Amino acid sequence: MKMPSPRDEDDGDGPPGGLISRLQWLGGSDQLLFDKTYDQNQFHKNSDLFIYSLKTDQITQLSTQLRGREACASPDGNLIAFVKIESGRTNLALFDVKNKKELETIFTSELQGRVSHPSFINPNQIVFSYRLDGIENLYSLNLFSKKSERILPEFPNAHFANFDGENLYLDR
Repeated sequence: MKMPSPRDEDDGDGPPGGLISRLQWLGGSDQLLFDKTYDQNQFHKNSDLFIYSLKTDQITQLSTQLRGREACASPDGNLIAFVKIESGRTNLALFDVKNKKELETIFTSELQGRVSHPSFINPNQIVFSYRLDGIENLYSLNLFSKKSERILPEFPNAHFANFDGENLYLDR
């Protein structure tokens, strides 16, 4: 598998194909979902979403200049929750896999807030980490109501929530 690279030549700082921050099976298929960060030019970095097919050994770029990272597929593989990088904050957004387009921002952080590591726990609910003022907490967001709430307050600074279909695993 050759990673597509926007760079014309390797500058010696990091892998020539860019950096991948998260890799996940896509909806029980033979595909892997990942994001890749790369240099857009000497002043700007960008990140996009990709799918790699184990069956065909092909990479499909889903987005262009999305500034999306830490992608997580819904259980059916039709939606992707991802961290959207914006000036002074990160937000939580949704991406439509079939139509290859960003749908909406579903959680907007405060200035200097950081959303990270979203994880679907069912088709309608996402758990993610949110850090503000140096304190990290876990939140759950319902996709129908778009309401979020802090969960598991007895685990301050827990992050990297990962749901395996039965259990929610945390890192502290």
